[in-house]
Amino acid sequence: MTRQEIRESVLGPEHPDTAITYHNLANVYLDARDLDNAVRYSDRALAVFQRVLGEAHPYTVDTKSFNGFLHMLSALHDEVGDSVWDILEEKNAGEPEPPAE
Repeated sequence: MTRQEIRESVLGPEHPDTAITYHNLANVYLDARDLDNAVRYSDRALAVFQRVLGEAHPYTVDTKSFNGFLHMLSALHDEVGDSVWDILEEKNAGEPEPPAE
């Protein structure tokens, strides 16, 4: 039994801790470059947080931001294909060099 299945069976699919598991799975799928599953789990987490915790809760706000990023990345991937991963890696490579004086 997976962690997700355990949480869902013990706490239920609408529990905030279950939603945290969905959010974590979205991150794992993003790291694995599986945008479809990343978006699917992020959507699930966001829906639970909105229903259970409300729009102003920090978990909801954080997940909404992450969810928007995933949807944007997914749309960009549809446009440019796998080169989106190169763009993302360049962005995450570190701080940009300061401009020359």
